[in-house]
Amino acid sequence: MEHAARALTHAGFPLPRSTFGWFLGMVGQLGMRVAQAYWLAPFVESEPAKQERVAIAARCCQRFLEPYFLANLPMQGLYVGLRAINLAERIPPTDILARGLGFMTMLVGATPLRTVADRWTDRALKLAEDHGDDQDAVYVLNRRGCYSG
Repeated sequence: MEHAARALTHAGFPLPRSTFGWFLGMVGQLGMRVAQAYWLAPFVESEPAKQERVAIAARCCQRFLEPYFLANLPMQGLYVGLRAINLAERIPPTDILARGLGFMTMLVGATPLRTVADRWTDRALKLAEDHGDDQDAVYVLNRRGCYSG
């Protein structure tokens, strides 16, 4: 995790350093998620070098999801989960977005926002199918199975 955090910093996307920073970051990522859901165009990266940095950061954030939640650090987990999705939205569709949405559906599906989780699952499955990657589809369906009966 230390090396992934350093990679994020190197790519220009450092993790928060304090509890208050994690909280503000989580709120900011939630706001960004809402903004990008309605107005994505201003956030899209068109320059290949920036797209590569954003992809690295999104993948690092996506990889932090499970360790943070398994360590019972929900605020950090929500932050990196939302950040992974928000970053992955800024570049052409990849497995990063599919897996980020897939993991977050597990969390959102356990709340009253289950319809949001269902939409995210549908989108994640479509992304996995568009890329022809059965492993991504299995990952998404496995996470959905955590909240659907």
